[in-house]
Amino acid sequence: MSKKIWSMLSYLGAVSLVLGGLSACGDTGVSAPSFGESASAQSPAAGASGGGVVPMAHLSPCPMIPDTVNIHTQADLDAFDSLDCFTVERHLFVQNTSDIVDLSPLHGLRSVGGYIGIADNTDLKYVKLPNLEKTGEGLVLEGNHALRKISAPALRYVKGNLHIFNNQSLKSVSFDWLISVGEDMIFAGNNALMSLELPKLTTIMGQFIFEHSERFKYLCLPNLVAVNGDFTVHFNPGLKSIIAPVLTTIWGDLTIERNARLQLLELDCLQWVTGDVVIIYNHMLPECSVDSTVAGIAHIGGDVITSDNYAVCPDVRPTARELGCTKCETNICVGDRCDDRWDRKCRDKCDGKKCDDYQKPPCKRGDCESDENGDYPVPA
Repeated sequence: MSKKIWSMLSYLGAVSLVLGGLSACGDTGVSAPSFGESASAQSPAAGASGGGVVPMAHLSPCPMIPDTVNIHTQADLDAFDSLDCFTVERHLFVQNTSDIVDLSPLHGLRSVGGYIGIADNTDLKYVKLPNLEKTGEGLVLEGNHALRKISAPALRYVKGNLHIFNNQSLKSVSFDWLISVGEDMIFAGNNALMSLELPKLTTIMGQFIFEHSERFKYLCLPNLVAVNGDFTVHFNPGLKSIIAPVLTTIWGDLTIERNARLQLLELDCLQWVTGDVVIIYNHMLPECSVDSTVAGIAHIGGDVITSDNYAVCPDVRPTARELGCTKCETNICVGDRCDDRWDRKCRDKCDGKKCDDYQKPPCKRGDCESDENGDYPVPA
């Protein structure tokens, strides 16, 4: 493994988090990808950590490669194309290649016991791992400057870090069924990024950092409930909105800093921040909106620093849809009720109603508007 990847994967340590009062409010109508149980071949595969691994013929429904896989050439990669299903017991690395454009021959990969590291591949444009369900220690993509798209539609769990760093041409990242990240989740220096899909992500057991992405506009984390570390979004000059409608707990600092075009910060369920709250130098984010966000947090364990945001308070806070973010909806409710602030805005619709299982919350922002005097919200 290269020193670069080892340095990126140095965050280790077990953490635990107990989430109470949370109930699923139904799915989106799309079935989760699923696969039958796979037997693992115990016979050794050819190759070892010192070079490319050549998979054996189908010895079982889903053979296991009991060593680290190192892919350095297209020929190394093509050796896996005939396997419709396989697992890797240790790590899988694709590094320093100059002739690989996509990773389609890894279509059969189901799980990796250690890290997946994809770094410094000059011509790599597409990373699609359609059947990957979990990684045991982490997933890292760094320094792939031609990379345009990352997709892992069946990935449920990353038990270590998920790091996507410095992929200068990367436009789209989608983890359609990712539920939990076991340690840190960091996106940094992906300046062409326009789309990040994390519709099912619920918990991050380390810190969350999103930084130095110049063109990215809409950070949408619709079902994120808890971050067991810092939540940091800073130095993103194109970012317009940060929406995490059911985020309740941050076991670290909350930092929203120097996002020059940020206009909407929607953290309406946030109740607990163990560390500091720092919201500064977001020159289009109204200070009154910042004050409202801070006032809604029941417990802040550290200091509160808010300054150099937009001084003018608009009559009506812009909506995500008005800013161009047309889809950021949660399917989780907190406890068994409508959120209090939504309840006050939509009292006639929400009063006495509960968020039952398999049902979206009966009331959400945008359902109501004020009467002509602006005093008593009524149903729209």
